[in-house]
Amino acid sequence: TIRGASHRYTLVRCRIVTGRTHQIRVHLKQLAKDCNLPQQGIVGDYKYLSSWQVTLDKDIVDRVWLHAYRLHFPELARSPQQQRLNVTSPPPGELTAALNRLNVDQQLTDQYAALAKANSPMIPQEAFPR
Repeated sequence: TIRGASHRYTLVRCRIVTGRTHQIRVHLKQLAKDCNLPQQGIVGDYKYLSSWQVTLDKDIVDRVWLHAYRLHFPELARSPQQQRLNVTSPPPGELTAALNRLNVDQQLTDQYAALAKANSPMIPQEAFPR
């Protein structure tokens, strides 16, 4: 969980098996609603957030904050031994810069980390340099 000047943001790492951008946005909005979070949408999401929230978010980053760090394409394997084509993309500079402008709520972050399984398939937090 990350704190802005007076707003809280949650950095979510998730494994999406299949889906289009629209579906991902809808499902994350519903997840936030199910968790009783006051804002329910992705930072900068002009389609699913109120206009005042999008305006606040532009102080942080000037785009929808949705980034795929790693993609797998099973159908594009180059050889029978290769099960899938894997592509990685580090977070773009503007997203890393935005993270650097925010303050981490370390206590809450530690609580969430303690709940994570040791063999989690999620990308490590270190992939998002601070």
